[in-house]
Amino acid sequence: TIDGLAAKVGGSDLAGDATVDLGGERPKITAALTSTLLAFADLGMAGGEAAETAEPSPFVIPETPLPLDALAAVDAEATVAVARLVPAAGIELADVALTLALAGGKLTLDPFRANYGGGTVAGRLALDGAAEVPALALEAKVDDLDYGRVLAAQGAGEDVQGTLDAAIDITGR
Repeated sequence: TIDGLAAKVGGSDLAGDATVDLGGERPKITAALTSTLLAFADLGMAGGEAAETAEPSPFVIPETPLPLDALAAVDAEATVAVARLVPAAGIELADVALTLALAGGKLTLDPFRANYGGGTVAGRLALDGAAEVPALALEAKVDDLDYGRVLAAQGAGEDVQGTLDAAIDITGR
């Protein structure tokens, strides 16, 4: 058990409590984590680097296999709250909150919620990495997303204006 965990890397921080149980079929991590800032670049995970070095794909979603075997190595239950999440330059989410469950290679984020582009994205995600053919299900609702603001933050669409409300329901294998 780690009570009062406090870590800082660059400008990013992580705090909370965690327990690791080694007594089951797989190790199980239980955690409640918070962060005021979590920037992937601080963690050596700067967004876009892998995409820039990979061969171009003719598909919108490339055929690159995901390392889903790692999902079966550990079970986990966690609540995560991040005030500012910066996965890549120009992309910033605020007030991120999620509940994560991982068991036997099946991952769920239910619920997840974040503020992005002046709007809100909320929903649930399920990924069955244990299946012979992995399955993904995403249900999300987007409210008041200012897509002009999002595009401008990416260096495109400075003259684009408007907001987006959307309901997303995707399943796939």
